[in-house]
Amino acid sequence: MSFHIKRSILVLLLGAFMSLMSVLSIIPIANADTVAPVSIYTDQIGQEIFLNFETAMADPSGNQIQFTVNNGGVSDSVTSVALGNSSNQIVLFLTNPIPNTSTVTLSYSPGSVHVAEGGVLLQAFTAQAVTNSVLTNPSTMVGFDDSALETSYDATNAVLNYRYLNPVDYNKVQLAWYFPNGFFRPMVSDLNSFVKIYEKDTGALVILPNLMTQPNTPETYNGPLTAYDGKQINEQVVTDWYFWQIGGDAPLGLNLVSCTLKPSTTYVVEIDKGFIFNNGNATTTTYNFEFATTAPTSTNGETLTASHPTITGFTVVLSQALANLTASNFKLLDESGNPVTITGVTTPDSGATYMISAALSAGKTYTVTAYDTGYTFGAAQSVIVPAVPGGGSTAPSMITYQDASGNYVSVNYLQALSNSSMKKSLTIALAAVELANLPIFITADNGTVIDYMAAIDKSETYAQALTDSAVNHGTPPTATYQMNADGSVTPA
Repeated sequence: MSFHIKRSILVLLLGAFMSLMSVLSIIPIANADTVAPVSIYTDQIGQEIFLNFETAMADPSGNQIQFTVNNGGVSDSVTSVALGNSSNQIVLFLTNPIPNTSTVTLSYSPGSVHVAEGGVLLQAFTAQAVTNSVLTNPSTMVGFDDSALETSYDATNAVLNYRYLNPVDYNKVQLAWYFPNGFFRPMVSDLNSFVKIYEKDTGALVILPNLMTQPNTPETYNGPLTAYDGKQINEQVVTDWYFWQIGGDAPLGLNLVSCTLKPSTTYVVEIDKGFIFNNGNATTTTYNFEFATTAPTSTNGETLTASHPTITGFTVVLSQALANLTASNFKLLDESGNPVTITGVTTPDSGATYMISAALSAGKTYTVTAYDTGYTFGAAQSVIVPAVPGGGSTAPSMITYQDASGNYVSVNYLQALSNSSMKKSLTIALAAVELANLPIFITADNGTVIDYMAAIDKSETYAQALTDSAVNHGTPPTATYQMNADGSVTPA
């Protein structure tokens, strides 16, 4: 063999060796004191990155600052880090979603992430390639609120499963999933055909009314998409669901108001393939999001009773005083199961009695339930707003009551209805008077005067009291004081 041939072989061998070394130089190699991931890839939606290891890892929570993602040439931070579907997996939750076209790399600076036993540290690495697994369908989901972990993907049947890491308050279920296109107006058909909630263990469905509550109406946005905060955006509400008309990030939001879920129970929200957008496209993947509800923090038992309904509200009495309840602690539904807005909640006695203000309809039935952390309130209570005889032609016009000092105070009822300060003062005053069992007289616009306390003693409705001579008076007592528009009481 000639010198030139030997030299050529040597050059080739040297070149191959250098190529091999250049490849090896970008692959993290664990030594006795470090450990390295064996694979790194994204989830199917682009919200998280998984690192798989051959050994169990310790909980990495709080170490997100040590990871940096390069998302299509843009450096991106990690919001949180946790163990994944097993102790051999770490998951990174991202600040910004990863498009399916992005080239993604991951870097890790030396820190305290380590294996579960022995204290071996995760080896530092730079610009490690990340397999981009994001689905390519243009109608795929683009994001979701809170931290949910992809648990599996069935590519054959196009079923994608996620599990929320944090428990959801069974009294206040608020979640959202984001899509690239908006929804039909109304979106009732989509919800009835393609969306359901059920208990994971039993398969029992959570039945929701799915009735149009608010058609697309401009509202001020205040949600997780901070770029839109304060802007007027069309919002559509279907009982427990809402949609904001935001291009590229259209939320299918769940704000459960028509019912309460069970505590300490695992539920699944299923958004089935075929969910149609307003451009005619439809999802081709079924999304299942699993979540566990919180456990009751206490067994403090309360019972509530609802009474004295009018077209402006009703009274709730608790078995034990519970102070500082607000409108958010009560849920009011109409006969169809639709939520009714509570406009005010006041208590004259530090929480034993609450005056609930809401715009109600005569002759209709409403149900009210209460919620507070650490308490159970028993079954929902119903109230029936008295129907006004004669098609609603006879209504209260004046209320006269006796205060604790023995003075009679007159109140223009219609004026109080249209004036929030006066209405609040009247509500508080009547609650105190009723609790003290003092006289209250109601003058109807046809001149009939009802002894309110006498009618209550007979369990009569307003309509019955109007025609009951036993509780009618010729004229109300002469009032020496009057309630003014600002809610103050002054001599008449």
